[in-house]
Amino acid sequence: MAIGARVRSLFGPCEPFVTDLYRLAFFDMAAFARKLAKLEKPARVLEVGCGEGALLTQLVRLWPNAHFDGIDLTPRLGRVFQGDRSRVRFQQISVRQFADAEPASVDMVLVCDVMHHIPWAEHPQIFDAIRRVLRPGGTIIIKDWLRDGNPVHWVGYFADRVITGDRIRYGTRDEWVVAFEEAFGEGAIRDEFWTLPWSCNHAFVLKPTIPS
Repeated sequence: MAIGARVRSLFGPCEPFVTDLYRLAFFDMAAFARKLAKLEKPARVLEVGCGEGALLTQLVRLWPNAHFDGIDLTPRLGRVFQGDRSRVRFQQISVRQFADAEPASVDMVLVCDVMHHIPWAEHPQIFDAIRRVLRPGGTIIIKDWLRDGNPVHWVGYFADRVITGDRIRYGTRDEWVVAFEEAFGEGAIRDEFWTLPWSCNHAFVLKPTIPS
């Protein structure tokens, strides 16, 4: 178990509250969810790397008519999710397994603060699976902690590196643009935005121009 999970377990029933306070210092998830809710109204959403279900808790409330799939490899999958579980399905599988089983099945794919935990050499395979699982005309939202020269970036790097124990690597905006155009096609980036409280929280709105 990573050090972050061990420390959190010490708080017992207060763990969700303490976790939310810690996360808020780096990323206002509620503000991010509200921005997503203004983009469109998908019928089916897949969150890749959903972890314990914190973002899905927000989105289930904001998209009351949508159905959700949350996938991750962590055994703590969906542990803190709070909401209507009849509209959410959690599966401990990879996005490649999901794409093989249910191609072209979702309207939106969300990937939030996941890619910097995955070796960059593996990104093309992940992006290929994400493209395959998307219905024609669907949307991909990829949000990550940007390496942008902001001193806060290094605070976030230290916290993430120590707490998760992963060998993380953050990308610059230019690196992400190149990676996304290679994976999803030229012109795939339709919009981008940052969310509170720091500009390092950068999201790209993508619509693939390469057929699945």
